[in-house]
Amino acid sequence: MRNSILKITSAAAAVTLTAACGSGRDTATAAPAPVRATQVLASTPPQAAVMIKAYIYKTNGNYADNVPIAVKDGKLISYPAPSDLADRSEPVVLDGGYLLDRRGVGPDTRFTTYTYGDYAAMQAPPSESALMAAIIPDARVTEIVEMPFPYTPDCASQCNKLIAAGLPGCKIMKF
Repeated sequence: MRNSILKITSAAAAVTLTAACGSGRDTATAAPAPVRATQVLASTPPQAAVMIKAYIYKTNGNYADNVPIAVKDGKLISYPAPSDLADRSEPVVLDGGYLLDRRGVGPDTRFTTYTYGDYAAMQAPPSESALMAAIIPDARVTEIVEMPFPYTPDCASQCNKLIAAGLPGCKIMKF
């Protein structure tokens, strides 16, 4: 009986933890973004920890200050609420034209004409049609690199070291 309760508690904790992880995008119509939890460390239940890998990316222009949204097949699937854009939401500019992802960009990311500062000051997010109209034509993520270490707020220097070394041990995805 005790083992059954322990298994159920552990499973419930894992489901809750997985559901709580996301891209930070807040929308009633968006499908949940995939969680990039690459390693789950479980100790004595119900304790668990999720280590999320650091990701860096490149774009086909200078869009570091433009708010990203996700669009798939011409439909808006994810966007942030203005309150989601805290002081540390913008990507960190790295060496070699890379940016350290702090919002969850992907191949479906599009960049809007809204700057982080202007968007964060809004009382409510723009309408879906306003967001779609604000997409910068042809602005895209061109490359995403999965780093071989977890994301931390101070991992930029680690990223720059690997960029300088040619990104050994990293998974590079080009679009």
